[in-house]
Amino acid sequence: MPEILKLRKLSAGYGPLRVLHEIDLTVQNGERIGLVGLNGHGKTTLLRAITHMSGWQQGSIKFNDVEISIFGTGIHDPKSEKEFNLDKIRKIMEVNYFGTMNSINSVYNYYNDKKSCQISIISSVAGYRGLPAAGAYCASKSALTSFAESLHFEMRRKNVRVSLVSPGFIKTPMTDQNDFPMPMIKSPEFAANEIYKGLTEKKSFEIHFPKAFTYFLKFLQILPSSIYFKLVSKGMKKIDY
Repeated sequence: MPEILKLRKLSAGYGPLRVLHEIDLTVQNGERIGLVGLNGHGKTTLLRAITHMSGWQQGSIKFNDVEISIFGTGIHDPKSEKEFNLDKIRKIMEVNYFGTMNSINSVYNYYNDKKSCQISIISSVAGYRGLPAAGAYCASKSALTSFAESLHFEMRRKNVRVSLVSPGFIKTPMTDQNDFPMPMIKSPEFAANEIYKGLTEKKSFEIHFPKAFTYFLKFLQILPSSIYFKLVSKGMKKIDY
């Protein structure tokens, strides 16, 4: 299978405009896509960019022939989330939720005028229900999921597709922080392939994977809270978490 994404350049980092201009990727068939950052590379610059983009005016960045914009910003601190920590909660929400809102804000007018193509938001199966030691992370992803659903209603009237990406566990520097067994964890290459197929070959609203794991979580999502809490608590005892 051809390589889906290949890093071309990475900004040394002097603010959000520099990041947007100097990070680009080559994708299949010679298409190009611009990003505001990549996890583990230029991380400080990325966080500074996405949390300060709210000052930009819509339409202040010019785009040409962009067919898909996919936004995914995410941090998690499982150790700090085992106890209530307002500063950490605020930071996680600022990056995971408002970082994505800032990004969408920068392209909203472009898609509103173009009346075609696609906006995709990366959330997580962690947004389905609250999980232990992940209150802020789950809340941020749940907020993204609900926002994507609402944006879908608005943008479909303008012929713009809105899609939601809900991955399970993917091996990244963020999941490397977890100190518990992660069922059905997949490689970044697997995730990239599933996202690419969902964006270009399918028309469904939600792109979720791996299916055996996500459908199980969807089942938990519809359970009464009393049953859900018992099942999760039992699972926590089993892994001594």
